[in-house]
Amino acid sequence: MVIAITGANGFLAGYLIKQLINENIQVKLLSRNAGSREGIEYIKTDYSFASLKEILTGVDAIVHLASPRKVYDNFSEYFDSVVMTENLYKIAIEYKISNIIYASSISVYSGNSFPYNEEMATDPKNYYGAYKLLCEKIGNIYNEKGLCVKNLRFAHIYGANENNNYMINVFFRNAFDHKQLKVFAKSYAKREMLYAKDAASAIMSALKHPELKGVFNIGSGNFLTNLDIAETICKIFSPELAVECGEDEETITSSYMSSNKAESDLQYVPKYDFEKAVKEIKEEMMLLRG
Repeated sequence: MVIAITGANGFLAGYLIKQLINENIQVKLLSRNAGSREGIEYIKTDYSFASLKEILTGVDAIVHLASPRKVYDNFSEYFDSVVMTENLYKIAIEYKISNIIYASSISVYSGNSFPYNEEMATDPKNYYGAYKLLCEKIGNIYNEKGLCVKNLRFAHIYGANENNNYMINVFFRNAFDHKQLKVFAKSYAKREMLYAKDAASAIMSALKHPELKGVFNIGSGNFLTNLDIAETICKIFSPELAVECGEDEETITSSYMSSNKAESDLQYVPKYDFEKAVKEIKEEMMLLRG
C-alpha cells in the first residue's frame, strides 16, 4: 500500500508518518518546500492539477493534511486550499483512489448543545471553520461520484515542539524554562484537547476502513478549561510554581464533542488523557532541547 500525504512538513504529519513507517506502509510525502522526514524526501509540489496528477500515480490512499491552521480575517486566504482539495478529488476519481482522509475541525460547530455530534447542524463562527466545512462539502459531492472521503473533525490538537504562539505551546515553553504560567481571564469554558498522537491513530484507523465515507468526530474525552491546562502543565513541568490567574472576562467559548461514531465505525479509541500526554511531551522537549 502507498499512502500520499499532503502537507507532509506539517505538525500532525510528523506524528502520522512515524506510525505509518512503524507499520511498514510506504508513503509519498507532498510539500511545497524541499526537505525530508524520517529519512524520506518530500516531493515538492505547488498542488496544481498538473503537479498532483504526476505525483499521485501508483497511490492507494490519500491523507489530505495540507491546510492553513491560522484563523484569517478574510475568506480569500483559503481560496488556494479549496482549489487544492478539489484538484486532489478530481485526480482521485480519475485514478480510482477512493480511500481518502480529510483533516477537518471542531470549528465547523458552534453553540451550547454539548457534546457536539455528527447529526447536528454545522454553524462555523469564523472563516477557518467555514473553509473546513466547504472542503467537507466538496468531499461529499465527490463521494457521490465514487470516492470514500472520510472527513475527520478533530478536536483542539496539541503536541510537542510546535512552533507557534498558541496558548498551550506558550505554556509548554514557559513551563520548560520554569517561568510562571499566567491565565489572564476567568476560566470557565471547556474545550476538548486532542493529543496529536491520538489524532494520527485516528487517521490510521480510518485508512483501515476504505469502504466508509462521511463525517467522524475525533476527540479525546478531555474537556478542559485554560486553567486546567495551565495547572496540569505546571504540575508536570515546574511543580514549584503556581499558576497566576487574572480577572478579565473570558472571550472563548466551550467546544467539545462525542466521538461515539468514530469508536463504533472506525474502532478509534484515544489512548491519552491530558496528563499522560503532557508527561510524554515533556520527555520529547527534553530530548530536543537538552
